[in-house]
Amino acid sequence: MKSRDERVQRENRKIQQRLIVKIVLLIILIVMTTAAHCQSTASKAVDNEITPEHVSVKGTKVSLIPPADWQSAKGFNGFQQSEISSSIIVAEIHAPFSEVTKGFTEEQLKLKGVILKEKIDVTVNGLEGVFLKANQSAYKTEFNKLILAFGDSANSIVINGIFPAEYENSMGGKVEKSIFSVVYEADRVIDPLANLSFEIDIRNSKFKLAKVVSNMAIYNTDGLLPTQSSDKTSLYIGSSFGENKITNREEYSLSRLNG
Repeated sequence: MKSRDERVQRENRKIQQRLIVKIVLLIILIVMTTAAHCQSTASKAVDNEITPEHVSVKGTKVSLIPPADWQSAKGFNGFQQSEISSSIIVAEIHAPFSEVTKGFTEEQLKLKGVILKEKIDVTVNGLEGVFLKANQSAYKTEFNKLILAFGDSANSIVINGIFPAEYENSMGGKVEKSIFSVVYEADRVIDPLANLSFEIDIRNSKFKLAKVVSNMAIYNTDGLLPTQSSDKTSLYIGSSFGENKITNREEYSLSRLNG
Protein backbone atom coordinates (compact mmCIF):
# COMPACT_ATOMS: atom_id res chain seq x y z
CA MET A 1 0.00 0.00 0.00
CA LYS A 2 2.83 2.37 0.86
CA SER A 3 4.52 1.87 -2.51
CA ARG A 4 1.21 2.51 -4.29
CA ASP A 5 0.71 5.74 -2.32
CA GLU A 6 4.24 6.81 -3.18
CA ARG A 7 3.58 6.19 -6.88
CA VAL A 8 0.38 8.23 -6.70
CA GLN A 9 2.20 11.07 -4.94
CA ARG A 10 4.96 11.04 -7.57
CA GLU A 11 2.39 11.17 -10.36
CA ASN A 12 0.51 14.01 -8.66
CA ARG A 13 3.78 15.89 -8.28
CA LYS A 14 4.49 15.52 -12.00
CA ILE A 15 0.98 16.71 -12.89
CA GLN A 16 1.28 19.78 -10.64
CA GLN A 17 4.70 20.62 -12.08
CA ARG A 18 3.38 20.35 -15.64
CA LEU A 19 0.51 22.69 -14.78
CA ILE A 20 2.87 25.24 -13.27
CA VAL A 21 5.24 25.01 -16.24
CA LYS A 22 2.23 25.59 -18.52
CA ILE A 23 1.40 28.76 -16.58
CA VAL A 24 5.01 29.93 -16.95
CA LEU A 25 4.94 29.35 -20.70
CA LEU A 26 1.74 31.39 -20.91
CA ILE A 27 3.51 34.21 -19.06
CA ILE A 28 6.51 34.01 -21.39
CA LEU A 29 4.38 33.83 -24.55
CA ILE A 30 2.16 36.80 -23.66
CA VAL A 31 3.54 38.51 -26.76
CA MET A 32 6.12 36.70 -29.25
CA THR A 33 6.75 35.83 -32.95
CA THR A 34 9.06 36.95 -35.86
CA ALA A 35 12.78 37.80 -36.07
CA ALA A 36 16.02 36.60 -37.59
CA HIS A 37 17.40 33.74 -35.53
CA CYS A 38 20.79 33.90 -33.93
CA GLN A 39 22.00 31.64 -31.15
CA SER A 40 25.09 32.20 -29.03
CA THR A 41 27.15 29.81 -26.94
CA ALA A 42 28.41 32.65 -24.74
CA SER A 43 27.91 32.63 -20.98
CA LYS A 44 27.48 35.23 -18.26
CA ALA A 45 27.80 35.19 -14.46
CA VAL A 46 25.71 37.43 -12.19
CA ASP A 47 26.59 37.90 -8.53
CA ASN A 48 24.81 40.99 -7.22
CA GLU A 49 24.25 42.46 -3.77
CA ILE A 50 21.39 44.68 -2.59
CA THR A 51 21.98 48.42 -3.11
CA PRO A 52 19.86 51.48 -2.19
CA GLU A 53 18.65 51.53 -5.81
CA HIS A 54 17.16 48.03 -5.62
CA VAL A 55 13.39 47.74 -5.26
CA SER A 56 11.77 44.64 -3.79
CA VAL A 57 9.27 43.06 -6.20
CA LYS A 58 6.09 42.62 -4.18
CA GLY A 59 5.02 39.03 -3.62
CA THR A 60 8.45 37.62 -4.55
CA LYS A 61 11.93 37.11 -3.11
CA VAL A 62 13.41 39.10 -5.98
CA SER A 63 14.76 42.67 -6.03
CA LEU A 64 15.60 44.65 -9.18
CA ILE A 65 16.76 48.13 -10.10
CA PRO A 66 13.90 49.24 -12.39
CA PRO A 67 14.56 51.53 -15.35
CA ALA A 68 14.06 55.23 -14.64
CA ASP A 69 10.42 56.37 -14.73
CA TRP A 70 9.09 52.80 -14.37
CA GLN A 71 6.54 52.06 -11.62
CA SER A 72 5.72 49.02 -9.53
CA ALA A 73 3.09 47.12 -11.48
CA LYS A 74 -0.53 46.59 -10.55
CA GLY A 75 -1.99 43.16 -11.31
CA PHE A 76 1.32 41.33 -11.68
CA ASN A 77 4.67 41.06 -9.91
CA GLY A 78 7.18 43.46 -11.44
CA PHE A 79 7.40 46.91 -13.01
CA GLN A 80 5.74 48.70 -15.88
CA GLN A 81 5.98 51.75 -18.11
CA SER A 82 2.39 52.15 -19.29
CA GLU A 83 3.06 55.01 -21.70
CA ILE A 84 5.03 52.72 -24.00
CA SER A 85 3.30 49.41 -23.15
CA SER A 86 6.38 47.94 -21.49
CA SER A 87 6.74 45.65 -18.48
CA ILE A 88 9.10 43.47 -16.47
CA ILE A 89 7.26 40.45 -15.02
CA VAL A 90 8.73 38.30 -12.23
CA ALA A 91 7.42 34.77 -11.63
CA GLU A 92 8.56 32.35 -8.92
CA ILE A 93 7.77 28.72 -9.70
CA HIS A 94 7.82 25.74 -7.35
CA ALA A 95 9.32 23.44 -9.98
CA PRO A 96 12.83 22.36 -11.04
CA PHE A 97 14.76 24.67 -13.35
CA SER A 98 15.20 21.75 -15.78
CA GLU A 99 11.41 21.35 -16.06
CA VAL A 100 10.60 25.06 -16.31
CA THR A 101 13.11 25.58 -19.14
CA LYS A 102 12.45 22.33 -21.00
CA GLY A 103 10.55 24.25 -23.68
CA PHE A 104 13.23 26.94 -24.07
CA THR A 105 14.56 25.45 -27.32
CA GLU A 106 14.41 26.78 -30.85
CA GLU A 107 12.15 23.92 -31.94
CA GLN A 108 9.69 24.14 -29.03
CA LEU A 109 9.41 27.92 -29.18
CA LYS A 110 8.88 27.78 -32.93
CA LEU A 111 5.87 25.51 -32.32
CA LYS A 112 4.42 28.40 -30.30
CA GLY A 113 5.10 30.86 -33.10
CA VAL A 114 8.38 32.07 -31.60
CA ILE A 115 11.70 32.37 -33.42
CA LEU A 116 14.62 32.56 -31.00
CA LYS A 117 17.10 35.38 -31.62
CA GLU A 118 19.72 34.66 -28.97
CA LYS A 119 20.27 32.26 -26.08
CA ILE A 120 23.14 32.24 -23.58
CA ASP A 121 23.88 30.27 -20.43
CA VAL A 122 24.10 32.28 -17.20
CA THR A 123 24.62 31.75 -13.49
CA VAL A 124 22.86 33.89 -10.88
CA ASN A 125 24.47 33.72 -7.45
CA GLY A 126 25.71 30.26 -8.35
CA LEU A 127 22.33 29.05 -9.66
CA GLU A 128 22.04 27.61 -13.16
CA GLY A 129 20.28 29.93 -15.60
CA VAL A 130 19.58 30.92 -19.19
CA PHE A 131 18.94 34.23 -20.97
CA LEU A 132 16.80 34.51 -24.11
CA LYS A 133 16.12 37.26 -26.63
CA ALA A 134 13.07 37.04 -28.89
CA ASN A 135 10.29 39.19 -30.30
CA GLN A 136 6.59 38.91 -31.01
CA SER A 137 3.82 40.63 -32.90
CA ALA A 138 0.59 41.37 -31.03
CA TYR A 139 -2.15 43.97 -31.40
CA LYS A 140 -0.47 45.15 -34.64
CA THR A 141 2.71 45.95 -32.71
CA GLU A 142 6.05 44.17 -32.69
CA PHE A 143 7.44 43.55 -29.19
CA ASN A 144 10.94 42.57 -28.11
CA LYS A 145 11.28 40.18 -25.17
CA LEU A 146 14.20 39.52 -22.80
CA ILE A 147 13.82 36.48 -20.56
CA LEU A 148 16.09 35.51 -17.67
CA ALA A 149 15.38 32.19 -15.95
CA PHE A 150 17.38 30.56 -13.15
CA GLY A 151 16.90 28.10 -10.32
CA ASP A 152 17.72 24.71 -8.84
CA SER A 153 16.11 21.27 -8.46
CA ALA A 154 13.20 22.66 -6.42
CA ASN A 155 12.46 26.27 -7.41
CA SER A 156 12.84 28.56 -10.40
CA ILE A 157 12.65 32.28 -11.16
CA VAL A 158 11.58 33.67 -14.55
CA ILE A 159 11.97 37.40 -15.32
CA ASN A 160 10.30 38.52 -18.54
CA GLY A 161 11.01 41.97 -20.01
CA ILE A 162 8.67 43.22 -22.77
CA PHE A 163 8.77 46.45 -24.80
CA PRO A 164 7.81 47.62 -28.33
CA ALA A 165 10.55 46.85 -30.87
CA GLU A 166 10.54 50.47 -32.04
CA TYR A 167 12.08 51.40 -28.66
CA GLU A 168 14.97 48.93 -28.95
CA ASN A 169 17.64 51.63 -29.15
CA SER A 170 16.33 53.65 -26.22
CA MET A 171 14.88 50.89 -24.02
CA GLY A 172 16.58 47.56 -24.84
CA GLY A 173 19.74 48.21 -22.87
CA LYS A 174 17.84 49.65 -19.91
CA VAL A 175 15.50 46.64 -19.61
CA GLU A 176 18.39 44.18 -19.94
CA LYS A 177 20.41 46.07 -17.31
CA SER A 178 17.40 45.99 -14.97
CA ILE A 179 16.87 42.26 -15.44
CA PHE A 180 20.55 41.53 -14.76
CA SER A 181 20.47 43.64 -11.59
CA VAL A 182 18.51 40.76 -10.01
CA VAL A 183 19.07 39.78 -6.40
CA TYR A 184 17.27 36.66 -5.16
CA GLU A 185 16.98 36.20 -1.39
CA ALA A 186 15.80 32.63 -0.79
CA ASP A 187 15.21 33.24 2.94
CA ARG A 188 13.16 36.42 2.53
CA VAL A 189 9.74 36.22 4.22
CA ILE A 190 7.03 37.48 1.86
CA ASP A 191 3.28 37.87 1.53
CA PRO A 192 2.59 35.95 -1.70
CA LEU A 193 -0.79 37.67 -2.11
CA ALA A 194 0.64 41.19 -1.73
CA ASN A 195 0.49 42.20 -5.38
CA LEU A 196 -2.61 40.42 -6.64
CA SER A 197 -5.27 42.69 -8.14
CA PHE A 198 -8.08 40.72 -6.50
CA GLU A 199 -9.03 39.15 -3.16
CA ILE A 200 -10.43 35.67 -2.47
CA ASP A 201 -12.51 34.86 0.62
CA ILE A 202 -11.87 31.20 1.47
CA ARG A 203 -13.08 31.34 5.08
CA ASN A 204 -16.11 29.12 4.48
CA SER A 205 -14.43 26.75 2.05
CA LYS A 206 -12.09 23.79 2.29
CA PHE A 207 -9.35 25.57 0.35
CA LYS A 208 -5.91 26.63 1.56
CA LEU A 209 -3.38 28.71 -0.37
CA ALA A 210 -0.72 26.48 -1.90
CA LYS A 211 1.22 28.85 -4.17
CA VAL A 212 1.09 32.11 -6.09
CA VAL A 213 2.68 32.05 -9.56
CA SER A 214 2.85 35.58 -10.98
CA ASN A 215 -0.81 36.72 -10.97
CA MET A 216 -2.19 33.19 -10.47
CA ALA A 217 -3.22 31.94 -7.00
CA ILE A 218 -3.33 28.16 -6.54
CA TYR A 219 -5.51 26.65 -3.80
CA ASN A 220 -6.06 23.07 -2.68
CA THR A 221 -7.20 21.27 0.46
CA ASP A 222 -3.90 21.01 2.36
CA GLY A 223 -1.89 24.01 1.14
CA LEU A 224 0.91 21.81 -0.21
CA LEU A 225 2.17 21.70 -3.79
CA PRO A 226 1.92 18.99 -4.90
CA THR A 227 -0.97 18.18 -2.59
CA GLN A 228 -0.62 15.26 -0.19
CA SER A 229 -4.35 15.12 0.52
CA SER A 230 -6.62 12.33 -0.73
CA ASP A 231 -8.97 15.13 -1.84
CA LYS A 232 -7.23 16.38 -5.00
CA THR A 233 -9.57 19.32 -5.58
CA SER A 234 -7.62 22.39 -6.73
CA LEU A 235 -8.62 25.95 -7.58
CA TYR A 236 -6.58 28.21 -9.90
CA ILE A 237 -7.53 31.91 -9.88
CA GLY A 238 -5.83 34.63 -11.89
CA SER A 239 -6.39 37.83 -13.82
CA SER A 240 -5.46 38.77 -17.36
CA PHE A 241 -2.35 40.85 -17.96
CA GLY A 242 -4.27 42.85 -20.54
CA GLU A 243 -7.84 43.73 -21.43
CA ASN A 244 -9.67 41.17 -23.55
CA LYS A 245 -13.03 41.63 -25.22
CA ILE A 246 -14.84 38.36 -24.50
CA THR A 247 -18.08 37.85 -26.42
CA ASN A 248 -18.62 34.20 -25.49
CA ARG A 249 -17.43 33.48 -21.94
CA GLU A 250 -18.02 29.73 -22.09
CA GLU A 251 -16.12 29.31 -25.36
CA TYR A 252 -13.30 31.55 -24.13
CA SER A 253 -12.99 29.67 -20.82
CA LEU A 254 -12.91 26.27 -22.51
CA SER A 255 -10.29 27.42 -25.00
CA ARG A 256 -8.08 28.71 -22.16
CA LEU A 257 -8.44 25.45 -20.22
CA ASN A 258 -7.66 23.35 -23.26
CA GLY A 259 -4.88 25.60 -24.54
